[in-house]
Amino acid sequence: MNLLDKKKKCADTRNDKLYGACKENTKEVNEVFDDAYEALKTSNITMGTSSIEDIALSVPYEPDYNVLLTSVMGVEIPSVQFEHEEVEAYYGFFRTNPILRSGG
Repeated sequence: MNLLDKKKKCADTRNDKLYGACKENTKEVNEVFDDAYEALKTSNITMGTSSIEDIALSVPYEPDYNVLLTSVMGVEIPSVQFEHEEVEAYYGFFRTNPILRSGG
């Protein structure tokens, strides 16, 4: 087996592993977004879009992730690194409903 065949086999193995992880992550992300979107639609109907917008604007934006590049045989492959943190509610529950709270 020559050097090019070894490199091709290495690249194929790495590609298969990344493809499997990507497919699994995509499925999980789609499920989470579908659930959140349904909760948002119902909350917009029950509470009104103005109230939902006020609540959304009260949540601070914090990009807490890093994009790392890994080189595989000269090709840069991005991967995302982040820390899981406990989710906090940045709004009071007084004028909300359980549907809104389930979407967060």
